Amino acid sequence: MQDRRVDDPPLSFRTVTEAGLPEETEKDSLDRELDLIRARREGDKRFFRGAFEDYTLLTGLIIGAVFFGGVFIMSSGWVASDSIVIDKTLSATPLDPGDECVDKRGEVWFNVFYDVDGHVIKVISHNVDPEIQTVIGIAIVISEAESITLLQGGFGDQELEYDPDDLENGHYNASASIWQVTTESSLEDMSQEELQLLVDSSGVNLESKSFEIENSAHVEIIDDDPRSCWTIQGLGNWGWIMMGAEWVGGREAAMLTGGSAGIPAWWMAMVSLGMSLFFLCVQYPLMHKMYHRDTDDILNDKQLTRLISRTLRQSTEKLHIDIDVDKLKMQLRTISIDVIVPYTTRSTTIQQPSDIRAVLTKSLLKGVRCIWRNEATSDENCLCR
Repeated sequence: MQDRRVDDPPLSFRTVTEAGLPEETEKDSLDRELDLIRARREGDKRFFRGAFEDYTLLTGLIIGAVFFGGVFIMSSGWVASDSIVIDKTLSATPLDPGDECVDKRGEVWFNVFYDVDGHVIKVISHNVDPEIQTVIGIAIVISEAESITLLQGGFGDQELEYDPDDLENGHYNASASIWQVTTESSLEDMSQEELQLLVDSSGVNLESKSFEIENSAHVEIIDDDPRSCWTIQGLGNWGWIMMGAEWVGGREAAMLTGGSAGIPAWWMAMVSLGMSLFFLCVQYPLMHKMYHRDTDDILNDKQLTRLISRTLRQSTEKLHIDIDVDKLKMQLRTISIDVIVPYTTRSTTIQQPSDIRAVLTKSLLKGVRCIWRNEATSDENCLCR
């Protein structure tokens, strides 16, 4: 509010008419927006304030609980760990194009693939008795007179890694085998020569597999055998592996690794989609809360009109006056707001006009300074004159 002399130049005020006032439903919406802005300005410490980003975060947490909880239950083996019904049912359908998977439960088999993140060829055996001593090996034919053999000993199923950087670019034939051996010595401490001697003397071949290696700009494993149907627990374990691969090397690395290992396309898509939805719905609101800009809280015309109208009405009963909101005028300046407030007194009004003006000005200052901030100034105590 402002006292003006007759010779002052006229100000360009905007009249707030009844037609320009928001409807009741819009008032409720504006009040909620103002309350959220005030809460942020006054440093509301509540994590969940009911804003859009809060509901987005809640949705992300629900998605994360369902997705990660489902993968955890699958990988834990608590529910139908040896069942292949899901992979078998979806195999050779539009969700999993290609040949139908083969049930290899109860027999020893190898999974040979290239780990894009680790830059190594991995050979993993499955369904070997965990109590027997075994030696796993990979043999790569370099030429008719030269080959590379790598052995590793332990108990039960084995996992062997080979770095293809040692190979020149080209096409190579390779094979993987696993043998059952018997010795009183520790297989983990044996050298390559000792393991080879043990295999030659007492090794019983449990399974062998032939495949090809194409080493060029990228490494490709060529395997003509039909892929094995994955159990529910196996899919769960590979869910964590692909999540780690995508986290470290990106989605392409995860897809290449999973595809090389014979993971069905539908499962790779579900893991990637689950991670994307979770991080999108969680990362966006958290970043919004951490890096929220003050300029986002600048009031628009409707919000400002509602704020001033609401603030003035709170003082009417205290002052025993009636404010004619239909004739309310205001002008937005750089660091202030000029407001003309027409009012009429009641028979119970006892304050002088100067006192009424002072009380209304104080109410406006208190209501506006904590909620409105102009880009042109860093002073949070913006003036209402």
